[in-house]
Amino acid sequence: MKVHIRLFGTLGNKVPDHDPLKGFALEVPVRSTVEDLIEKLDIPQSKIGIVSINGQLVKVQKQLNDGDFIRVFQPIFGG
Repeated sequence: MKVHIRLFGTLGNKVPDHDPLKGFALEVPVRSTVEDLIEKLDIPQSKIGIVSINGQLVKVQKQLNDGDFIRVFQPIFGG
């Protein structure tokens, strides 16, 4: 199945096909989770702040569906 991903902050630096404005499409196995996707992209869990699928905040155990639009944000720090 195909999903569309947009990585925010510096998360997209390691992904060659990532367009910072549009993201990129990726083929993933059926019944993949957000956690599987993050592992496939080789992003350390410590670099993940929040994840949304189709505009809804989700946990990394959430199963993906064909056509999902996933946004992955880094943790936000401030002072």
